[in-house]
Amino acid sequence: MAIVGVIDRRTASGGAETSRARLRAAGARLVDLPGLAGLLFALAFWAAAARLGSSIPSPQAVLTDAASNLFSSDRLPGIGLPRGGYFPHLASTARTVLLGASLGAIAGTATGLASAESRTAANLLAPIVSMLGTIPIVILSPFFLIWFGLSGVAQVAMVAIYTATVLHLFTLRGVRNIPAAYLDYAATLGATRAQRFFAIRLPGALPEIFGGLRIACAAAWGLATVTEMLGGQYGSGRVLAALRSVYDLTGIMAVVLLLSVLAIAVDLALIAVRLALLRWSDAAAAGGRL
Repeated sequence: MAIVGVIDRRTASGGAETSRARLRAAGARLVDLPGLAGLLFALAFWAAAARLGSSIPSPQAVLTDAASNLFSSDRLPGIGLPRGGYFPHLASTARTVLLGASLGAIAGTATGLASAESRTAANLLAPIVSMLGTIPIVILSPFFLIWFGLSGVAQVAMVAIYTATVLHLFTLRGVRNIPAAYLDYAATLGATRAQRFFAIRLPGALPEIFGGLRIACAAAWGLATVTEMLGGQYGSGRVLAALRSVYDLTGIMAVVLLLSVLAIAVDLALIAVRLALLRWSDAAAAGGRL
């Protein structure tokens, strides 16, 4: 009994150490100290450049513009925009990105899994994905604006197509990186094809899927904004185009800054979801480092 008690205490102690290691690893991913140092350096460089060049607005001026015109602005109606400030346009861009990325993620993950499961599906989808992955997606924006008009469908479609292409490639790579021994061992235990898919293939591809989703979402903000600049009636791109027409560099940088904050917030949300859903992957990685 004494030996069993010692073993239990050691097991509990080891489990506590592992839990603390997981928490430290999760905190390190959420708080990137080198990245924070790089951000502070960039702000210092920006402030120094603003002092040296009169055409560059200072960080204080940009922050003041972003705060004072966020929810209401007397200046925007003078350049053909509503009085509601930057926020409604930022919300419109965020809605475009989230809707387009969600639709694209579902489509890209489904086609990637289908290509991994079926050679016929892989042969059918490979040329389409290769074409979409080779052609710069921005080139297609004028065609989408002609086909769908200025209703906002063009922006969502652009983001969805780009996200679907990225997720297809990452999902396919994630499934193919799963060791074949796992599938063979499951087959020897009597697992059906469906059981192997839901128990091994899909969970094994999730880390790559989340990585691809983060990359796609990071680029989707710029893609949606550029499409709005080319022909949108609403959104951050529309504000940037209007501010550019009057050479308001401070306002342009304020909108870009607010878009960056939104993009970082969405990325942090994706990281949090990944940490919640893929604890087994993080535990395995932490165990390999200990």
